[in-house]
Amino acid sequence: MYDEREIEDSLEFVKQIELYEKCRDNNIVDVMGLRDAIRSDSIITDNYFKDVACGQHDMNADDVHYPEGGDSGEDMPQRTKGKSDDARWNIADFAFIAACVVISVMLSYVFTHYIAHHTKVEGSSMNETLSNGDYLIVEKVSYYIHDPERFDIVVFPYSKDVNYIKRIIGMPGEKLQIIDGKVYINDRRLEDDIYGKELIEDPGVAAAPIYLSDDEYFVMGDNRNSSIDSRSDSVGAVKKERIEGKAMYRIWPFSEFGSIGH
Repeated sequence: MYDEREIEDSLEFVKQIELYEKCRDNNIVDVMGLRDAIRSDSIITDNYFKDVACGQHDMNADDVHYPEGGDSGEDMPQRTKGKSDDARWNIADFAFIAACVVISVMLSYVFTHYIAHHTKVEGSSMNETLSNGDYLIVEKVSYYIHDPERFDIVVFPYSKDVNYIKRIIGMPGEKLQIIDGKVYINDRRLEDDIYGKELIEDPGVAAAPIYLSDDEYFVMGDNRNSSIDSRSDSVGAVKKERIEGKAMYRIWPFSEFGSIGH
């Protein structure tokens, strides 16, 4: 004769094993406590098993028993990750990124158009002060406060794709003329002109008196005999509105890093 109690216990144990396998296959099982119970031949009620094994019952850390050999194993099913552990992109994320990009572009535009930008020296017209290949910072803020001054190194467009870097020699409202290789302002020699170290061989249009209007500047390269500047009809006097800014700092090469002054 079979013991009915033993048969019932066996059937209950088989049901627990089947439920354990089903939950493990679906990867939603916390099987640690269950495994200990099965190994010790403990009988767990079907309802408690469903609650705990299938993750429907909150288990305290003290309730968890790990099998011998450590707190993890290659054959142990993993806990199911919550939604917070598996974040996905949503509309708010894309909106935030788009806003950052727009703000960055706007700040870059404002900075380069109204505060400062960099430019590269090309050619030898500003030797010995500047050299071919130098990179400069051109700042614009100064000219919001005051007008350009004599001997400032300024940047202005020569064409759509080319900017010129020259030094201001003649100021608005002045009479300028080059006589015997020297610059004269209002019929007096410009003694402060220490930048052009050679006699000017070609006075260009300044061989005759030049009368600058109230918003015009006469500019020249420091390398006076190798410079296309206001002496040329293709450049002429530069109006204030065309001046993009004042060249203040050299950032390359590093050996010459710093303010370029006047």
